[in-house]
Amino acid sequence: MLAGALALASLGGCCTSARCLDRHSSPDRERVRAASVKLGVVHNDRVSSPERDRTDWKFVDLPKPGKLSVQLHWDNGQARLELTVFDVLGVKVQDGRPWGSGGLRAVVAVEDPGRYFVRVRASAKRDETDYSLRLEFAPERPAAQCQPCQPGERRCLGSDGYLVCEQVSRDCNAWSRTFTCAPGVTCREGQCETCAEACTPGARRCRGGESFEVCRAGEASCPSWVSGGSCPNGERCRGAGQCAAVRRGGGGGRVDPPPSNDRARARIISIYRYRGRMTLHIEIGDNAAIKAGQIGHVLEGAGGERLAGGEIRVSKVAGRFAIATTNLETLGNNRWVEIQVR
Repeated sequence: MLAGALALASLGGCCTSARCLDRHSSPDRERVRAASVKLGVVHNDRVSSPERDRTDWKFVDLPKPGKLSVQLHWDNGQARLELTVFDVLGVKVQDGRPWGSGGLRAVVAVEDPGRYFVRVRASAKRDETDYSLRLEFAPERPAAQCQPCQPGERRCLGSDGYLVCEQVSRDCNAWSRTFTCAPGVTCREGQCETCAEACTPGARRCRGGESFEVCRAGEASCPSWVSGGSCPNGERCRGAGQCAAVRRGGGGGRVDPPPSNDRARARIISIYRYRGRMTLHIEIGDNAAIKAGQIGHVLEGAGGERLAGGEIRVSKVAGRFAIATTNLETLGNNRWVEIQVR
């Protein structure tokens, strides 16, 4: 009897050792022969102690620090599985913890990039089941450098994008988010806007009767009107910014008189809408007579005629620039205003 029992045991009738329970496993029963898995993909497999296929090893290569999440779920509610994460040297990092019904989960803070192993194993000699395994990885965000900005503040990044300031930690704000403007749209003062000055580089236009402006491409995408100079003595600016001799005795056309001492002329350099009203950004130069609360009008072209319905009100003056509002819906190509200063 004893000899028969020993013979039966030698033939595999009683199998309790880990090596015996993995006798029929595929090569991935050992860590050095672990199978590669992809991040974010569900991998389906099976373990069975009765079938001598108890252990599966998997591995993944992580290129940078971050958070590794390993999720295991199996179908047979009577079975019990083990989930363990190891580092590149085979040192145990963490065991899986209960996750829902019939599942284990391990979340590992990865400080050292490299290879990490995952072992799935049936706990006892009667456990067997199909299972699903998924690995996910979130790279660690680089630490932001604190900047002297206010949360929500914007600034342009080149000509076609902008940055937004956010509070990244206590007492620390940083330019942490980047956005791109739509194709053909330029960033101005932290906002994606179309070009306010619709001019073609190289074009000319009159500025009053004796000087003219030229459209030039600036550092940003939007071109703008800049001073082109004055007409020679005896000539006036006409038409498309060209200087021509003044004909005497009629036929010379109407010549706009220069602004009087109680009116100041200024140039509109940008346009945007704020709270439903058109807002004008005006270049006033060194004219100290222009104050907040003064009334003015938009001029037609570069001449002296007031545009119908084009009344403006100056709301703010800062150095060489001023802000004004108007009820106009559109300015067309009109870019000059006249402000009553007395």
